[in-house]
Amino acid sequence: LEGRINTFELAFRMQAEAPKVTDIGGETKDTLDLYGIGDKLPTDNFGRQCLLARRFSEAGVRFVQISHSYKWDQHGELKKDHAKNAGEVDRPIAGLLTDLKQRGLLDETLVVWGGE
Repeated sequence: LEGRINTFELAFRMQAEAPKVTDIGGETKDTLDLYGIGDKLPTDNFGRQCLLARRFSEAGVRFVQISHSYKWDQHGELKKDHAKNAGEVDRPIAGLLTDLKQRGLLDETLVVWGGE
């Protein structure tokens, strides 16, 4: 019973912290620009995911997984479509790595970029 209570208490603490960790409203314009976050930017969606990954890491989350859309498995128009996909992820990934390094988190964070 005590183990179950501990589990529920942990779940509550995590849920109580989630709104604060996921609220990027307090981030500076420079940080949002670093990740490519902004209206009508092709990097906005993935940039938000990368920024949240940094925020989760700062909050002590031990494993974070983010995914770019499932558009990489292509069988035609490779040059055009892969260039578009790369354009959506290059800036946010560079922003994440830069931000982690500036905050001293890169020394203790393993970042894995994979494909199929």
